[in-house]
Amino acid sequence: MKNKTASKNGPARRSPSPDVAIMRRRLGEGGFFTFRVLIGVLLCFAGVMIVLFALGKASAQPRTASAPTNKIAPEVLADTAGGKSASVIFLLADQADVSAGYGMKDQDARGWSVYNTLSQHAARTQKGIRNLLDSRGVTYQSFWVVNMIVANADRALVETVAARPDVARVDSNRATRWIEDPSIANFGVTSGNPSTIEWNVQNVNAPQVWAMGFTGQGIVIGNEDTGMRWTHNALKPHYRGWNGVSADHNYNWWDAIHSGGGVCGPNNQAPCDDSGHGTHTTGSTSGDDGTGNQIGVAPGAKWIGCRNMDQGNGMPSTYTECFQFFIAPTDLNGQNPNPALRPHVINNSWICPTSEGCTTGDELRIIVENTQAAGIFVEASAGNSGPACSTVNDPPAIYNASFSTGAIDISNTLAGFSSRGPVTRDGSNRLKPNISAPGVGVRSSYFTSDTTYASLSGTSMAGPHVVGTVALLWSARPQLQRDIATTKMVLQNTANPGVTVNPPQTCGGIPNTTIPNNSFGYGRVDALAAVNSVPQGSPTPTATASPSSTPTATATATAGQCSWSAGPNLPTVLVRAVGVYFPDGNFYTMGGRTSDTAGSDFQHVLKYSPGTNTWTQMGVTLADNQGNNMACGVLTLGGTPEIYCVGGSAAGQTTAAARVYYYNPATDTQTVLTGADNWPGNAAGTILPGGFAETGNKMYILGGFNINVASTNQIWQFDPNGAVGAKWLQRVNTPEGIMYAPTCAINGIIYVGGASDYSGGTVIDTTNSFSFNPTTNTTGAIAAIPRATGETRGLTFCNRMYVMGGGRVTPNPSSQVNVYDPVSNTWSLGMPFTTPRRNFPTDTDGTNNIWLGGGYASDGVTPLNSMEIFHCPVSPCGGASPTPTATATATVGVSATPTATRTPTPTPTATATATATTPPATPTPTARATPTPRPRPTPRQRP
Repeated sequence: MKNKTASKNGPARRSPSPDVAIMRRRLGEGGFFTFRVLIGVLLCFAGVMIVLFALGKASAQPRTASAPTNKIAPEVLADTAGGKSASVIFLLADQADVSAGYGMKDQDARGWSVYNTLSQHAARTQKGIRNLLDSRGVTYQSFWVVNMIVANADRALVETVAARPDVARVDSNRATRWIEDPSIANFGVTSGNPSTIEWNVQNVNAPQVWAMGFTGQGIVIGNEDTGMRWTHNALKPHYRGWNGVSADHNYNWWDAIHSGGGVCGPNNQAPCDDSGHGTHTTGSTSGDDGTGNQIGVAPGAKWIGCRNMDQGNGMPSTYTECFQFFIAPTDLNGQNPNPALRPHVINNSWICPTSEGCTTGDELRIIVENTQAAGIFVEASAGNSGPACSTVNDPPAIYNASFSTGAIDISNTLAGFSSRGPVTRDGSNRLKPNISAPGVGVRSSYFTSDTTYASLSGTSMAGPHVVGTVALLWSARPQLQRDIATTKMVLQNTANPGVTVNPPQTCGGIPNTTIPNNSFGYGRVDALAAVNSVPQGSPTPTATASPSSTPTATATATAGQCSWSAGPNLPTVLVRAVGVYFPDGNFYTMGGRTSDTAGSDFQHVLKYSPGTNTWTQMGVTLADNQGNNMACGVLTLGGTPEIYCVGGSAAGQTTAAARVYYYNPATDTQTVLTGADNWPGNAAGTILPGGFAETGNKMYILGGFNINVASTNQIWQFDPNGAVGAKWLQRVNTPEGIMYAPTCAINGIIYVGGASDYSGGTVIDTTNSFSFNPTTNTTGAIAAIPRATGETRGLTFCNRMYVMGGGRVTPNPSSQVNVYDPVSNTWSLGMPFTTPRRNFPTDTDGTNNIWLGGGYASDGVTPLNSMEIFHCPVSPCGGASPTPTATATATVGVSATPTATRTPTPTPTATATATATTPPATPTPTARATPTPRPRPTPRQRP
């Protein structure tokens, strides 16, 4: 943290120049003629100055990315009017990419990786602005949890900084009250020692989980609020900073209030609560005094705290400071950060309203996403603006990464004040809240003494029950710890839908009788059901009580233990669909068609559940029939995995879609992105995606098929977290035109093994093979696949590429599996499946299973519905393969963005303004090598 102060004096008044003084004298002495000459001179001079000003303004335009006022929040303009200064936020455009954290198994290493990436990125990119502020003697505070600086600035400084291309926007840092209004809170002091477990704790079935031996042991809860009375009898035994004899507040407490602070004052070196709200919410997560006041859901968990509000009034800078502390707790001097001591789950019983700082609604998104990337579950109270629809309207509850909580009362009726969805603030129509919990008349600890308890109401009171449930679940099922996506799925799928809404309502087109809905989400949180849904020790938990079919891998496995077997038939014949393995443990098919005749498009999603060995057709109906030959894969949006699909066509048509959508299996909903995010590779409206793969939380599309014309050779990169209209980035061209190409990513490198091409009016198979390195934006030569093929997938299994059958020209289609090892740059044969096929959905979990089904039969015409499963009871992967290089013969390509190689990680995640919108140097789209044809080409392609 850096604070600098300096006095600022305005410039001294200047005396008139000698020339002006002489003019004044002559005007007074020379009469009318002199005056007339002078007027002429002045008019001429004025004309010249106008021209020069216009030319200067025009020449200056390119220096600024956008007019400064476009970046400045209206509140900032108001606060700095009339010569005033105000506390403002300078949000930088270049934000760090921490998506790699989601794939890390070593959780301590994950915490350090996210912290180091964020802090080092901020230190490097903030130098220019910090030098400017230092030179002007400006007081400021630098942050790394999001790349931003908070400073005290006047209008001139605001406009100067806003004009910089490295600044995304300037927001207000006003203070406001972000907790329950007293009329909602319904405060009342209650008697102590009721000698019973509180109704709200019983409502979430926590005592039944305690009876199983799980009370939250080993889990740390972070609470950022008005502070905590840590000496309260119900809190002290559960404070991580108390060992039963003495207190150590280092790494366990931080005070982000640096002035004011009410009865606590600022900069406290021990937890203190200046209003009672934080003491109450902390008690509901883990409080228990051991003498009968059983107020907390997870009394075996430990808590740590941060004060982000001054008597209930917070600022963006104070909650940012608390998030930063939780990602990497520090000592009481703010030094020696240690991410290994970060909490598992954070309670956020506050909102950031539009009127006081969070003007765009996007102010906290990056912070929440980065916190989740560090493996911290972020719960957020939905707000108290109900019962109208779309009143979940404020950060952080509106975000996809936040798990938002509504409030119910003792009769399981949704509270009238509980905010409803869908979220319209950001145009997403996102379903909110996720879940509901007790939030009316909740009794918990209070700050007036160590034995005081109070009854409060609000979604602030509901949220801690979800936080406590996460602690119980992770304590009982440690394999879920810091697995945010799966935990959200479990909580939602096991929620009790028995919630009454009076009067009934329909929000966002979903009545409250449909689950999930925008009134109370999936239902009320149920700790017992959540724990029981996950088998103890299961490596791949599901939302059902059946054991996982994927045992824990050991290092002694051999490939000989693996085998292919028949699976259950798909509910329908299906060709040209895409198979996707999702983190919930299920295999999904996206789109496709049931024949090659017009109108046969399959606008549905199928799910294969390994645990039950059954297929299910999901309820969603996809928005269009352009679902054949799409590029699909799993990407994380705000920390939540989604299935993204790009492009596609309809049966019998020679046009193709460019649209992008994502499908959420947990909610069974599809979201179509705006046309500004369409795939630029299909600007012609006739091009299908070629090969595709995902790495670094980005999708890459390599080549494509200009239907019945030619293959293409462009590479496009898609960032799901990029700004609207700036999610796509063109990269170097492929060495040759490719389409329907088996493609996969291994350790950050993308490999292509075989591909279709279009020659002489027919689709042919080739042995075209190469690698692409997204970090360096280069392609490289690899050993060619021995068998010409195409119209199939390449899968990443045990850090090798498995090319699955496919091919069109005799002797294809094939059931052969070709395996490429990027370390040795060699090909070998894998275990073949039974039925030759092409254009079929397939995917893998990467270690134990490969699923495939449908596709065209060996005649290349008949659609199939049969399924085959490659299963290894024990994974043959063993240790991870070394990270391969792209080979020594890599060909350097034209970089589409000069920032692509600044860091050793893949291209950083884009923010609202981080992605350059300047068109990259467009590679020539027609150059391609002569493909390797095979005999007996078949008739015209049916796209």
